[in-house]
Amino acid sequence: MTVGQIGKPEYLSRSFGTATGIRLKLLQDKQAAQHAYLAKLPTRDNETLGRDWAQTAARQIDEALSAAWAENRQGRAYAQEDGTPGLFILGLGKLGGEDLNFSSDVDLVTFYDPDRLPVPAMVGREYVCAQVLRTFNQLIDGHTAGAFAWRTDWRLRPDPSVTDLALSTTAGLEYFQFKAAPWRRLAMLKARVVAGDRAAGQAFLDNLHDFIWKQRIEFAMVAELANLKSRIHLEHPALADSRRLNHDLSVQEGFHLKLGRGGIRDIEFITNAQQLLWGGRHPSLQTAHTQTALRALSALNLMPEEEVQALLTAYAMFRKLENAVQSQADGHVHSLTMSPWVEQVMGLGQMEIWAAIARHRRIVADIFDRQFADAPPAPPRQKLHYIEPCLLNLNERQGEALNGVLAKFDQAIAASTDPDTALALSRHTFTSHIRRCRRTPCLKDGRKLAAYKARARGPGQFRARGPGPGGPGPAGPRARAP
Repeated sequence: MTVGQIGKPEYLSRSFGTATGIRLKLLQDKQAAQHAYLAKLPTRDNETLGRDWAQTAARQIDEALSAAWAENRQGRAYAQEDGTPGLFILGLGKLGGEDLNFSSDVDLVTFYDPDRLPVPAMVGREYVCAQVLRTFNQLIDGHTAGAFAWRTDWRLRPDPSVTDLALSTTAGLEYFQFKAAPWRRLAMLKARVVAGDRAAGQAFLDNLHDFIWKQRIEFAMVAELANLKSRIHLEHPALADSRRLNHDLSVQEGFHLKLGRGGIRDIEFITNAQQLLWGGRHPSLQTAHTQTALRALSALNLMPEEEVQALLTAYAMFRKLENAVQSQADGHVHSLTMSPWVEQVMGLGQMEIWAAIARHRRIVADIFDRQFADAPPAPPRQKLHYIEPCLLNLNERQGEALNGVLAKFDQAIAASTDPDTALALSRHTFTSHIRRCRRTPCLKDGRKLAAYKARARGPGQFRARGPGPGGPGPAGPRARAP
């Protein structure tokens, strides 16, 4: 059997069921598109390649969703030849920004409009949509089968640990308007309808417009982005080697193109911060495409022309390097390793590439530091004292309230003369506190969580006052909260 035989209808109908045939056809189309992509990589500008690749992904995602309605047992009764209305998929990240790289995940979020979906309420709209999406995921991703067309990532949906793959548009709007953490604005800034009912999807995004693009200027959002970036530098496992070198800009071997200091994510954060500040007042900034947004910032005189040009040049080089590294490894990698293929794609020798990277990183890091100079630094977070809100069935804002309380443990540990003892005692108090939280309904209110904050007496002496008298904890008298 050859690759060319896989996509032939007679081969599919003879050897496989319909679902398997669809998966193989998607794989064949993706492979053909990859060959064309690699042929263009050394000569075509990355902006055009990223847009074309994102459109290829969106087309296949739309095809897979249509097929999933027909293949799924619960969904086929409501499938329509011209597209089943009501359900739509939003692409976020690089897919939404039409800047997809060679081996990128596709970040997906799905909603359904209950007024347009042809599924009766008594049948269970959310259930049917979730079942269709599971079939869709098997077609496009196929975790159990090894080969895949596109790796899917559903973690950016609202409260991903406690929600199914699809939410109603009503629940989605309520979540974003009243429950979403501030960083959700950054994620939804790049949202774009890529599959399903495009009219319903665009109407949903129109209703989110005022949530994403606020008329008032919120400088606190800049601090939020700086805090998020600091957390990435402090905690992301891919940056462990860089942390050991204190994110030294002079060290290029193994540089993480996406997350490393002076890299792609820094350029995106610089751009997104200005978009979130000024986008509500300047419609030209309301774009998901990073390079388009940078050019708009220059045209509006919100950033100096020389800085914008420097960022555009650095971004183009880093993205081309990222594509070269990923096409060589045929995987989702970002750490830079030099090779003849990378030199061929870049059209430069090894020493020229290293010198250019060092120059661009210094410029990007300087611009980033100037833009976020007034943002407060993020304190180190002890993983022992951080929990996902889903553990207590909390929404994101309530989870932030709880983690704010638990952060007091970290402060006390840092000030302790005996950190090891302090850490051991806090572990006991922390786990006891979580057990009580799980069985105490009133603790779902973030304001009431603050009333049960940790209490300390002297360095390393931890107590937690629970909802009942004499809550468990290490021996010693209680004291006033610090």
